Amino acid sequence: MPASSPSYDRLTHDGLRTERLTLRPAHSDDAQAVLENYAGDAEVTRYLQWRPQVDVENVRAFLSNCQRLSDAGAELSWVLAETPLGAAIGMITLRLASPIRAQIGYVLARPHWGRGYMPEAARAVIAYGLGALSRYRIEAYLDIENTRSARVLEKAGMQLEGRLRRYTVHPNLQAEPRDVLMFAACR
Repeated sequence: MPASSPSYDRLTHDGLRTERLTLRPAHSDDAQAVLENYAGDAEVTRYLQWRPQVDVENVRAFLSNCQRLSDAGAELSWVLAETPLGAAIGMITLRLASPIRAQIGYVLARPHWGRGYMPEAARAVIAYGLGALSRYRIEAYLDIENTRSARVLEKAGMQLEGRLRRYTVHPNLQAEPRDVLMFAACR
């Protein structure tokens, strides 16, 4: 990704803004929208490391934990919304693995697939991680069959680095560890 072209319009105390999206900190108040818009959708969660949710209190606890991890400096989680006060249509997280690298993960409501929202959000978060957070590497891994997500990462400027065999369990697919593809963007 070229360093001369920032991928986010601006950083505010409320999060990041792109041309079409507001990435704001995740709060437990978003639980109902998260559950209704994507966390309960089996197709959306197919390649994730958690099963579809049915209980809003579990989602609320998850979002509260995201806030705690953010406060502790372990990760940054943003809700994706089409407007500053809009409902959550997805989420993107930057796990701060070390002073030199971070890992990105994301989820998007199915009605918003194919509109370019996730590459736009990922470019913003990658630029923020490599720039403002001074990380040298932003990485992501995904299930070997998750071709849509691979395309998102490519559009976001990440490069495929290789295949990691038997790397992680995706419980919606099988109980045994599966192969993943590793992508990265570096400065």
